[in-house]
Amino acid sequence: MSKRTHLIQARERLMLTRPQLAKQLGIGRVAVYRVEEGMRDPSAALMRRWVKKLGPGASMDLFKKPPQIADAAE
Repeated sequence: MSKRTHLIQARERLMLTRPQLAKQLGIGRVAVYRVEEGMRDPSAALMRRWVKKLGPGASMDLFKKPPQIADAAE
């Protein structure tokens, strides 16, 4: 699992908490947490609403998961 850090930072730039964003998107706060933490992939419709809420400069690229870092012992 890898966090979608850019997605989290975009929300924080708007000074929104996860519960506030969840309410504005019409989803549960746990759903916001799971998407931001990379535990769940949102539907295309939810991604569009989310990007619209984040405003200018936001894109679907925010939902890309960063690559997993290989274990240093390998």
